[in-house]
Amino acid sequence: SRSTDEDECRVVMRDANITDKFAKLVAHRIHSLTTEDLRYYFKSDASEENNVPTVNFNLSSPDRVLPNAPLYGYDTNFTTIGLQHLDLVLRHMDRENWGLTGYNVLELITHRFHMAEMWTGLQTIYRSFEKARPSEEVCTCLKDTEKNGILQSLKLLALQIKYPGITSGNRADDKTDAGKNKQLVKVEALEKLNKLLIKDLGEYIEATGVGNKDVDAGVYETDDEPDTGVYKTGVYEIYDQLEKRNADAGVYHEAVSTVKKRNAEVYKRNSRDVLVKEQKNIPLQTFDFDGNEEDVVSRASEELVDGIKAFTARLVNEEGWAAWRDDAKKMDKSGQYETAMFLYCILNEK
Repeated sequence: SRSTDEDECRVVMRDANITDKFAKLVAHRIHSLTTEDLRYYFKSDASEENNVPTVNFNLSSPDRVLPNAPLYGYDTNFTTIGLQHLDLVLRHMDRENWGLTGYNVLELITHRFHMAEMWTGLQTIYRSFEKARPSEEVCTCLKDTEKNGILQSLKLLALQIKYPGITSGNRADDKTDAGKNKQLVKVEALEKLNKLLIKDLGEYIEATGVGNKDVDAGVYETDDEPDTGVYKTGVYEIYDQLEKRNADAGVYHEAVSTVKKRNAEVYKRNSRDVLVKEQKNIPLQTFDFDGNEEDVVSRASEELVDGIKAFTARLVNEEGWAAWRDDAKKMDKSGQYETAMFLYCILNEK
């Protein structure tokens, strides 16, 4: 399809009431579509070459994103789309690296029904565009999935599906091998830091005669989720207390300066894997998803942090269902509108 200048498209899409969340919202709604779904919900004669990109159900494939919503062979002996969706999930439920990682069977089924609920909601909006087609200028911009961010959003979603919690920013929620290794690094670094802190506090006391009543150095050894505030309270705040004392300037400042410098270096060196929550996020559109998967996973866990957890609740009891039910009801209206417009433009290309 034709490509329109990115800056021009921003203006065109804004004027068409397309939000800045367009790519993410659309990616969520199209990621598990099939050719059969396109035909059932939107366009009865949609072809297999439909240009609707989706996440590959086969998570072991190097191709994380497919260029077309695939034909999966729904069992048409079932007359309802509900049983066809149920069959699709259950006939693959024993396979590893297929569909969604870490989900139990009930969660897989619920996810499929949740998507079907979204697609049903899109139908009415999609039909409205049959009566009032978006301009060719708008459609050109929406169809350029590489420049408008849809492809990048799908690639990220594919990683989040395969490695739940990868972008949560919480190492305890990171189930990848890289995340597990960082947990080990964190423990080792904390042990070293704890020893340094105890040694440093001894130097303070010896140099200044100030006690350490307000500092529990041991907290660094037992705290699984170190917090920068705790760290500053436990270390830097005592510096401030010491600086306010009328200790011998020469001895005191020499001792404190040395300790400050040393701990600043330790703090900086270990901040990436241990102490700080500060992230080095980069724009998703500039992230490189190519190359060795282990490297891609490691970089994504550090540079694409969005706070999305592996699971907010597990579907194993009524309480879990209550949480899932509430989430399933949250359908962003702009996301429905924008996805319907995108699908109409793609499936009815002139």
